[in-house]
Amino acid sequence: MKFFWKIFFSFTALLTIIFSIFGMWAVSQSFNSSFEQEIEEGNRENRMFQYAFEMNVGTLPVSYQRDEILLQMVKGILTNLNQSEYVYTIFDEIGRTVYCSKGAGESMLANELLGRLTVDKPCAYEIVTSGEEYVLYFMCRSKVGGEVYYLETAKDITPIYEAREDFYGAYRAIMF
Repeated sequence: MKFFWKIFFSFTALLTIIFSIFGMWAVSQSFNSSFEQEIEEGNRENRMFQYAFEMNVGTLPVSYQRDEILLQMVKGILTNLNQSEYVYTIFDEIGRTVYCSKGAGESMLANELLGRLTVDKPCAYEIVTSGEEYVLYFMCRSKVGGEVYYLETAKDITPIYEAREDFYGAYRAIMF
């Protein structure tokens, strides 16, 4: 075999390896960027929910802070938040569901998320997988009028995982 062909096949193999590594890295970076955006958006949405809840309930005298009035206030708050993508749930201090925007869903109180909430770190998040579904849960601890509430938002983030698998599949098809 001539020297030219040895060099040609060596460079072809080397370029294939470089493109494979770079492509996998690019797909991974794309997923990480989308994932971080979902985390930031979930945090913002949960914080807006928390601040609106605290501001509205905090203005009420303690004698008016009953479940019926809280429900009406929360419904008013949620008209201004993203209800199409998020499920909003409020728990009282003992873990009883006070309000859930879309029926009774899986509670993160049974998970370790609640144990990670402290005075210094009143918010935390967790991704829960169930089969092929990925759900991002955010929970914040909120103290209003002497009562402690846990405000939870949940969003299905399965589409970003599906997009990653689609990108990997397409990239593998192109490369091999």
